[in-house]
Amino acid sequence: LADTAAAHAGLDRHDCRLVRNAALVAHLGRTGVSTGIWNKTGPLTAAEIERIRTVPYLTESILRRQPRLAELGALAGTVHERIDGSGYPRGLAANSLSTCARVLAVADWYQTIAEARPHRDPVPKSERATLLRQLVTEGKFDGVAGRAVLAAAGHRVPRRTTLVAGLTDREAQILDLLVRGASNRQIAEQLTI
Repeated sequence: LADTAAAHAGLDRHDCRLVRNAALVAHLGRTGVSTGIWNKTGPLTAAEIERIRTVPYLTESILRRQPRLAELGALAGTVHERIDGSGYPRGLAANSLSTCARVLAVADWYQTIAEARPHRDPVPKSERATLLRQLVTEGKFDGVAGRAVLAAAGHRVPRRTTLVAGLTDREAQILDLLVRGASNRQIAEQLTI
């Protein structure tokens, strides 16, 4: 899923392979968490949640011991990061996450909810698409990565993109110019308002 999504996102062959390999090893750090936690059917305690949140860090630590795997480990360590900074273990935001990291995070999330867990059933395919689109709209996931994963998973992907916070294309253009330091007059002139 991650490899195909990376191709849909327009990544080159090297990056597609990197995303694929990172997806394969992204949960290597799970070995550092007790099976009692993974198999628990009830709610997790705060300490158990914190232990689970160490998995990406453990994965990266294991892989960076071998210099040739350091790049792979760095990418695998971002598997639970979100573009709004709400992810873990580092709370990285969009400006710190490569397209590879964004695709990997969405593919991992999608695959995770598609699988049964001791505490929940798998989420049906139609609901997965709806949930992913909602998370893109909320600014948790990148829109390009979200569309790429949906396409890779066999969902219909609309041509029109959904922007963060439900902005229209015009609102995004105005915001882009504003962030770049344009005055109201310059924005109006450039966009012929």
